[in-house]
Amino acid sequence: MDEQDTLDIAAHCGLPWIDLSLVDPHRIDSTETGPVIQLNAHLKLPLISRANNLKHLMPNQVLAMSDQEHIDRFTVRGDDPDQLEFEDSTHDEHELTQAPLVRYSRHVLTDAIQKGASDIHISPTASGYEIFLRIDGFLVRQPSAPQQLERRLIARIKVMANLDLTESGTAQDGSLIVTDAQQQRRRFRVAILPSLHGEKAVLRLVGHASSIPPISGLGLTDQQAKEITKALNSTQGLILITGPTGSGKSVTLARMLLDLAREDRHVATVEDPIEFELPNVHQVQLNRARHLDFPKSLRALLRQDPDVLMIGEIRDQETAEIAIQASETGHLVLATLHTKRAQDVPNRLSHFGITAHAFDACVRLVISQRLIRTLCLICGGSGCSECNQGFRGRAGLFEFWHPGDPIRDARFDYYASVTHHLARCATQEKEIQRVLGYLPDPTPETHLH
Repeated sequence: MDEQDTLDIAAHCGLPWIDLSLVDPHRIDSTETGPVIQLNAHLKLPLISRANNLKHLMPNQVLAMSDQEHIDRFTVRGDDPDQLEFEDSTHDEHELTQAPLVRYSRHVLTDAIQKGASDIHISPTASGYEIFLRIDGFLVRQPSAPQQLERRLIARIKVMANLDLTESGTAQDGSLIVTDAQQQRRRFRVAILPSLHGEKAVLRLVGHASSIPPISGLGLTDQQAKEITKALNSTQGLILITGPTGSGKSVTLARMLLDLAREDRHVATVEDPIEFELPNVHQVQLNRARHLDFPKSLRALLRQDPDVLMIGEIRDQETAEIAIQASETGHLVLATLHTKRAQDVPNRLSHFGITAHAFDACVRLVISQRLIRTLCLICGGSGCSECNQGFRGRAGLFEFWHPGDPIRDARFDYYASVTHHLARCATQEKEIQRVLGYLPDPTPETHLH
């Protein structure tokens, strides 16, 4: 029986597999049921000295029995399909369902969840594939895939997302589900696009309702939290959230919707795409292929007697007019808009034909927000194995503005938010300046591990 035979048997039984040639012979005992490896209290593998180039080995060969986390990570689980069917594939069925590929693709997904990544980038190069995770807003390079697996990883992702395996010359979108270490089902949105050296895949982790912090945990000052609560208690009007892509608008909106969703309310959303799956909220995903855009979806929802309506983004005049009309006719409307500052919203809406009178009559609150990296609580910002260059996690910075408020420097509100929940130090001050656009981003090399 050769190495491949034993690997196939282990995969069929859902068991970890280890190359015994890497283990110190004195640590192996023979029994009637097979070899037993003596592990110490910390469950580390007793590797022999000639196992030098471990990075060139299959990850399941070395790590499968190092601890329980690795056993979970590199073992076939119940959510991995046993049979996959497709036609005219450039990869045969056995190739895409053999245990190393199944385990490695699962590892890429669960590792991203564990590290708190928002996106996974699988990027083709002239020599292979590179994997990056977007952590705290920055792309961080990950260890390369084993050479024998990297060319099949995109195909495996396609199969998991029910995409066309035979098509490599056009963009494809889909989603896949994986069970994380806490046995929760987590969904990734998958976007695949052909490029110079092959297909690039970007997987966005769809937020889980349980991960959304309460209003008090968003980074608001006490006064700001009271203003949001007051606005949400309104039965009609328009609440607008602005900020650049990746500034945390979706989390803030999701928290508001969760607080608004009650049995006596019909809360509905129109989104593109759906960022969080929210209980007790009727969520509509746009489908332009079927001509289901923002205006058409909003008109249909208004005929379904909503109390609260959330618009993923106001992008055109028609959507802006519907939002204003809905807020005037007894609906509480939440929406996002792309502006640099909260007080730029009136000018932005005027480009869509919304008059100053209609704006002042309908808008209850405008919030502009950014996300700032926070110092690691373990090392205090000096850098350790648990953080990225001294930072770990992010918090919100908020600017609040109401119709009729005077024009002022937005930094006033942002700094008030910072002083409320962040320690003030030179490193954190530089991060504030960077987020507000007064300092450039760090060089990419500082985020490539």
